[in-house]
Amino acid sequence: MSKSAIIIRAGRLALVGLIIGAPVIAQDCLRVESDPPLSTITVGAATLTSTIAPGTYCTLQRGLTYTLTTSSPNHETRTIKFSLSESDGTPSFSGNWLQYMSSSAVLPGWGQASMGHPGRSGEAFFSVFIGGLKTWQSWGWYDRAKRDYEFYQLALDQATTVPEQEQFRDQAEIARAGAEAHQEHLWYTLGFTAYWYLGNLWETLLLSAPAKTTKLDNGAVLIKIPRRSKKRAALQSLFYPGMGQKYNGDNGKGFLYQTSFFICGFYVLDRRLQYQLRDAEYQLSYQKFQDADTASEKADLRVQTAVLWDSREEKRKSMYKFAIVGSAVWLISLIDATVFGGATELPNKFEPDTSLDVSADGFRSTMTWRF
Repeated sequence: MSKSAIIIRAGRLALVGLIIGAPVIAQDCLRVESDPPLSTITVGAATLTSTIAPGTYCTLQRGLTYTLTTSSPNHETRTIKFSLSESDGTPSFSGNWLQYMSSSAVLPGWGQASMGHPGRSGEAFFSVFIGGLKTWQSWGWYDRAKRDYEFYQLALDQATTVPEQEQFRDQAEIARAGAEAHQEHLWYTLGFTAYWYLGNLWETLLLSAPAKTTKLDNGAVLIKIPRRSKKRAALQSLFYPGMGQKYNGDNGKGFLYQTSFFICGFYVLDRRLQYQLRDAEYQLSYQKFQDADTASEKADLRVQTAVLWDSREEKRKSMYKFAIVGSAVWLISLIDATVFGGATELPNKFEPDTSLDVSADGFRSTMTWRF
């Protein structure tokens, strides 16, 4: 093969590769402006023509629905939907909170994941999931305690001798108190799990609150992001420790507060159940000690009652310890959200750097587009 033929063939191959590898750019574009200005904007599957807002994004397909998520250190998180009209390509924006709420209602954390918050999604899911497991475990304990009480009550009814009646009477009394304690524990555990389930829905509602969009005369769309408020941060931490920190953009501290309060809450419920079981045994032993006739019986029952007293007090102190820690977590979270909440004042002059992200004295305002 001659040298000229090789060059011609190589040129053809290069032209074919260029045609195959070149992206197909659609004519539909969207110009976006933001308030606060100079936000970094990223649009998935779009051709970027400007890094700093206002920016223009092309290769957007008509009829598809896109999700806009905004994030800024001093502004609230917002998630909205937009699509381009199939007839003329006009963008239309709408909040989609009902869909996200429905997703989180069916599967906790699903709504947060759909809005691009995998960390919050995982925390919401595992909080409700572990709570569900604890509720199932509590129901199993209650069912077994109830069957034990029915068994000892039946044995008491069928007992023929006085010693048998006394033995089964004591066991039936302890089983009855245990069944009542487990039933109460089941309801408390179910309520605590429902508390986190409702927190999952509330967080989804806050994240899916619509942002204000305005169509400008130049054809651009202005998206206004609300600034954070100390009152809103404090209100969220008042009901759910850690949520105010997430509202302020500090997900690390929010995760720490929320996980600590979650663990303390279930430990308090478990220690409370154990305290009630020990208390039932102690009350029965103390009553038998009061009714004892001989000195030897009183001596034996005194030792038994003292052991049960110590065990009961140990569970009570452990319950109070975790209750105090949980209350401290709640209070610290509330103070932290109030003190460090809201928007801090930014410098009047922003100097963007040459990278793709816009930075200004350590502060960054980011708007992310996903579909």
